[in-house]
Amino acid sequence: MSLRDYRDKRDFSRSPEPIGSERNKPKEKGLIYVIQEHHARRLHYDLRLEMSGVLRSWAIPKEPPIEPGVKRLAIQTEDHPVEYAYFEGCLEYGTMVLTDSGLLSIGEIVEKRLKVNVLSFNIFKGRMEWKPIIGWFKNGQSSGFMELSISNNSSSKKLVLTPNHVIYTPLGKKKAEELRIGDYVLVAPMLDDLKAHEISVGKVESIGKADAGNIQRYDIQVKQNQNYFAESILVSNSIPEGLYGAGLVKIWDRGTYEPIELSENKLVFEINGIKLRGKYALIRTRWKGRENYWLFFKMKEDPFDESY
Repeated sequence: MSLRDYRDKRDFSRSPEPIGSERNKPKEKGLIYVIQEHHARRLHYDLRLEMSGVLRSWAIPKEPPIEPGVKRLAIQTEDHPVEYAYFEGCLEYGTMVLTDSGLLSIGEIVEKRLKVNVLSFNIFKGRMEWKPIIGWFKNGQSSGFMELSISNNSSSKKLVLTPNHVIYTPLGKKKAEELRIGDYVLVAPMLDDLKAHEISVGKVESIGKADAGNIQRYDIQVKQNQNYFAESILVSNSIPEGLYGAGLVKIWDRGTYEPIELSENKLVFEINGIKLRGKYALIRTRWKGRENYWLFFKMKEDPFDESY
């Protein structure tokens, strides 16, 4: 497979998913292994292994096996760009979100699963609306957060977020890492002007690394508009509903792997993850004539036990 199938199924003018390149790989020691928990039409788990400059991918309908003796169906899907292993834009705990209950931190909203409405922007009608939160996500810890300083009407706001979090600008959506000093972003008006339903703009004054180590990541899903105001700055929350691959994606497990045997119908490899560790295998089954059906399981440690 190649990335052609992946690209053909997506509208990148609407989706923040990475376009990707077979030659464009984020710096990380070892071969990438990641399992993403994907809340789409049905919950499933996406196993991705870095091979030949892309992520070979399998969709697993049930939770991946941690112990030997449990086999899972794994349906091979299209290859994904290696950047997809890092596709999970998020904010820090203290990021303030505009809700109908006042300003609340996104960490509190997620930890307490608060059922509040957030201020959102309908890009088709060009007006602000209150929309309910329909998803709460605590996505583990990571470093590499960045800090943006945005000025608007003699005031300044700071937003700490992952570089891949998508921000709305007057010219469309951009990842935070794509912004430059002097760029403009969409921001909410002063709190006493919210009834005017008019959005404003702010200017990027500074861009830098957040002064912290590992930071807990949080995100929410907003009904319909798929955006909300974080520190008064309009940000996206997920892949838009209705697109291929839509839904919420969060990291279930990640790490590296070492290939042991790679053939057309059998892959054996050593996983060094957080939840999954040890020797695993993917065996093509051709069940009901399906070429893309595999079995995924943890292999037994007994070297004299030849069964799977």
